[in-house]
Amino acid sequence: MKQYKKFGVRLPLDASAQIEGVSKRTGIQKAVLLRSIILDWIEKEHGVLPDMNLAGSDQAAPQHTPNRVAANESQS
Repeated sequence: MKQYKKFGVRLPLDASAQIEGVSKRTGIQKAVLLRSIILDWIEKEHGVLPDMNLAGSDQAAPQHTPNRVAANESQS
């Protein structure tokens, strides 16, 4: 079974408001949205995506990449 570590992140209020807005408009949970953004960054920086077994976690994560969020935002 994969192990996960939870991180607490402090963000400026305006960034937090933007995340809230995207989350509400797209219907993507904030944790899933942030996870996809972070994993996309890791993939771009290191050329590899961490192996994720999403059983027991937010199973919608693979469906919601930042690119898809951005595409949804541009249509709004």
